[in-house]
Formats: sequence, C-alpha cells, structure tokens
Amino acid sequence: MSQTSQSRKSSQLNPSDEIESSLQERSDPVFVVPYSVLVYRSQQEGLPISHYTNKASKIDKAYAAIATHLTHVSNSTEMPDKEPSL
Repeated sequence: MSQTSQSRKSSQLNPSDEIESSLQERSDPVFVVPYSVLVYRSQQEGLPISHYTNKASKIDKAYAAIATHLTHVSNSTEMPDKEPSL
C-alpha cells in the first residue's frame, strides 16, 4: 500500500478508531469496552456491571478479558519481598 493510500485510509478513520489503531502498535494489548449507560448506572449503585444487569454480555466479556490479562501479568511478575514492619 502506498503512503498516499495509507494517508487517505487513516484520514477516513474516526478519532476513536485512529486512537485504537495507534495504541495497537504498542506492545501492550488494547482493550475496548463498549460504551453503555449501564456501566455508569452500576457504578452509581456501587455494583459490578455483572451484578447490575444481565443485558451487558459484551461489556462483561470486555472486563473479563482485562481482568484475565491483568491477573496473568501480575502472576508472571515477581513481586519484591517486603521488609518486615516493626
């Protein structure tokens, strides 16, 4: 693909897609959580989205993917030994 056609293609992306595309070039994974007013409402109620509604399966899957990744990363990273407190 020529540089001109790449420029045209990138100019056709909406800002959200452009940001996602540039982030995917980094080594860390990019997670996209679909927008939903249900997330905001569940936070107002102090509940996880999974406990607030059963209509948020795409959102549940997105947050589950993030949690799985973070759990994997934290388990594979050595934690320094804490010095005992006196």
